[in-house]
Amino acid sequence: MTIKSIQSKNININYLSCDNKLNKSKKKNSISNIKSNNVIQALEKEKESIQDQIQGIKDSSMDEKSKQSYIKDLNKQIDQIDSKISEIKSEQITHKKENEEKQKKKENSTEKITSDENSQKSIQLNNLIKVASNVSKLSKMYTIKAGMKRQVNVILSEPDPIKGTYSNSQMAEMDKISCNIGRIDEQISSKTKEVKNTTKKNVGTQEKQSSKESETDNTITDDNNNTSSSKKAHKRSRKTKISTYV
Repeated sequence: MTIKSIQSKNININYLSCDNKLNKSKKKNSISNIKSNNVIQALEKEKESIQDQIQGIKDSSMDEKSKQSYIKDLNKQIDQIDSKISEIKSEQITHKKENEEKQKKKENSTEKITSDENSQKSIQLNNLIKVASNVSKLSKMYTIKAGMKRQVNVILSEPDPIKGTYSNSQMAEMDKISCNIGRIDEQISSKTKEVKNTTKKNVGTQEKQSSKESETDNTITDDNNNTSSSKKAHKRSRKTKISTYV
């Protein structure tokens, strides 16, 4: 066993230590388990090699003082290796915990987004059902109003053939129908406002949902943007159709 070979082993240990520090300084949390385990395995092999050297020195014909001196230096190298292995394992544990926390936050964020989306979709669906129901009621109201107008036209087409006027009963009937038409008009106005307000709420809910998704993830693809725009256009189209109908 020569001093030169011992120095060579010491250089290898220093190289491994420097290499590990370099990786750590570049990306503190980027060392994967595979790379870390490879470094540990290399250090373990180096440790075994040094232990073999110690045994070789013990079995050599060197004087006792020289043996103790070399063994002392080699034991320091083993201590350095053990310390480095402990440091890497500690980093692995820390890195694992950080990844678990990040994953947990990501899952919680995804669950919250999903929950919010489901809630918004439920609101939108209820609003659409409400709009559909009110539009159906408006259709019936217009039908009833049209029927009342036809009744008035029938009465107006049947004046007294001699006097050219209408009887008291005819006038009373027209007054009654006119009052009913007035009430129908009030109901139509109320339902029309309700339909418009509900439609606006649905469009607003969709826009808020899109805004939240944009804040959560600023890397939304063009396809997603096109899909969102298509949905908004569909809502506006529905709103326009309802407004036109009313």
